[in-house]
Amino acid sequence: MMDVVNIIIPVYRVEQYLDKCIQSVIAQPYTRWQAILVDDGSPDTCPLMCDTYAAQDSRISVRHIANGGLANARNVGLTTLYGGLADPKSQYVMFLDSDDYLSPDCLETLVTAAHEHDAAIVNMAYRAVGVDGSIISEGSQGTKTCQVFASSEYLHHMCYKQKTESACTKLYRMDVISGNRFETGTLNEDFLFNSLLCFKEFNIIDMDYSGYNYLQRSGSTSHSGANKAYFDSIRNPLKLMRAAEEENRPELIPDFARVALYQIRCISFVLPLNMIWRGSKDFSDLLHVLHNCYPYLSQCTFPRGYKSILKFIYRLPKLTCSV
Repeated sequence: MMDVVNIIIPVYRVEQYLDKCIQSVIAQPYTRWQAILVDDGSPDTCPLMCDTYAAQDSRISVRHIANGGLANARNVGLTTLYGGLADPKSQYVMFLDSDDYLSPDCLETLVTAAHEHDAAIVNMAYRAVGVDGSIISEGSQGTKTCQVFASSEYLHHMCYKQKTESACTKLYRMDVISGNRFETGTLNEDFLFNSLLCFKEFNIIDMDYSGYNYLQRSGSTSHSGANKAYFDSIRNPLKLMRAAEEENRPELIPDFARVALYQIRCISFVLPLNMIWRGSKDFSDLLHVLHNCYPYLSQCTFPRGYKSILKFIYRLPKLTCSV
């Protein structure tokens, strides 16, 4: 059991954190790994740091590209990786953000679980850490116990926010990803990517283990672009509803509708008045998604009061959102 784990690391403006990230990979007792550092046009010393690591360790390679964002950098890594694969079933892939880092036994723990449970994807918890290394929140009890889910079952839990949609907390078997790529120019791309993967039938393991250390800092991708993230979080479920129709998977549609409706209710509480009354594109898109998802409202489970609020938004959108 020494399958190769390929780790794709997009790199952009993280010169303070990149050493810790890469060193956490190099220090893994599980040595059958390869890392692809995708320098996303970083304007600092990161390109030089990437080249230095590649010169020191033959398992590390670098791609220098023009800045195109996180999703594009991950896709460049995937395209590079698949170009040299002989047998995707004997290899895995992970995505590691370059300001985060792995726990010491992460790779061995995930690969072992994948083999023991014949899983195409292994999902772990994450530990939120501060810049000083302090633990802000611990995502697991550390028991390493595993729950086995069919992909459609995991997707249902993901739509209800009971399982994480993050790509960084998962070990993927390479044949499962196949031709799937992250959608560029959008946020909330992990949900879209993982949902489309779950249209296929396979096993997913959810493990009580925090193998990923998620750095909490201002200026990171996950802490920026909040308004765009809000609206992409309702546009993406609509895309998935249409994909489910095309793939003849009607049983998935209510779950995707639920995601959009839940987000619409949340967004409606924070919309600026000028966005509501001037008929902005974002607000028009919100109403468009609402009208497409509203017929599934009765099939969705929500906290108390959500359905009443959504009914008011549907009938009197400007007035309700303003109030």
